[in-house]
Amino acid sequence: MSSCCPPNSEPAREASPYVGSSKVFGKTCLYVAGPATTRVGVLAFPDMFGCDSGRTKEDVDRLAQEGYVVVLVDLTNGVWPTSSEEVQANLAEWMRKTDYDSVMKPSIDDAIAYLKQEAQVEDIVCYGYCLGSWVGARLSTLSPSVIKGNVSFHPSWTWENMVNGEGALEKLTDAITVPQLLLSVSNDPDAVRTGGLVEKILKEKSDIASLSEVVDFEHVKHGWVNRGDLSDEKVKIAVDEAWGRARAFIKKITTQ
Repeated sequence: MSSCCPPNSEPAREASPYVGSSKVFGKTCLYVAGPATTRVGVLAFPDMFGCDSGRTKEDVDRLAQEGYVVVLVDLTNGVWPTSSEEVQANLAEWMRKTDYDSVMKPSIDDAIAYLKQEAQVEDIVCYGYCLGSWVGARLSTLSPSVIKGNVSFHPSWTWENMVNGEGALEKLTDAITVPQLLLSVSNDPDAVRTGGLVEKILKEKSDIASLSEVVDFEHVKHGWVNRGDLSDEKVKIAVDEAWGRARAFIKKITTQ
């Protein structure tokens, strides 16, 4: 069984420094940064290596500086692989233990309740890396919608086919009701790159087409946004551009 990360992706990285706080709300562990209350809340969904993967928490801290309450969600109750080798060796078992409907969705519901009840937000957006981007895509299909839009860093939306069979990705994308920003790289599947299946379907949706976009980054690898080596100037430039696009997207969809 293949992984959500394509071959030659960025490896797992240790957590970078962070300043936010960890909380338990309902039954879910959350990492929270930003003001106590605000109008716009952001859900953050980690990659396959969990909440301590690379710059994941640091990114939460930085986005919170824009005035948002940002909540990083532990989607699997702490059950995360720690290396690419562990992913490959135990993927089928991990998938059984972390089912979206029975495990991930209740954690998301707790995070949404936190944003509404504690942070008193009016609008919610989300972003995710790798597997977390697929979680955001799944959340984007709910009706009535609970989010205003979703940002996908190095999207692993093809996970949908692994979970629900061939053709499931097309059905998932067809069901999406809110704007999407996908930031893909050269070793991501064609379906989530410019001109691919996902972009074609999104552009056929008259209500969200103008606010949805797929952008390719050619000189970095899957995982670069939160796990790429920032001492490499090309990686740093691409990370800055990706976050610049994400910030602009979030601002645009929450001021409509």
